[in-house]
Amino acid sequence: PKRLGSMTKESIRERNLEDWQRLQQIIDDSGLTINAFARHIGLSRGENLYQIKRGHNGISRDLALRIHTHFPQYGIGWLLTGIDDSPGVLYAPYSGWV
Repeated sequence: PKRLGSMTKESIRERNLEDWQRLQQIIDDSGLTINAFARHIGLSRGENLYQIKRGHNGISRDLALRIHTHFPQYGIGWLLTGIDDSPGVLYAPYSGWV
């Protein structure tokens, strides 16, 4: 397999598909379609998200920031890595909860 740095193409694709699983969870929780979700976070169309779904791209820092801006209950670290790095952040299940 072709190696890119220390990761193979296959392991990068696998990581990108894990990114899609996190993204799919957020989209499902939002109740929006992929294209409506893309527009909601400021993307002109959903192609960027479909590229992640296909395993071609991962979640970029820009995309993580866009999602976090509109859905602050999802931490940027978790969006990028799948690891919750913000245990001190209060999770409010809906607007006006606290």
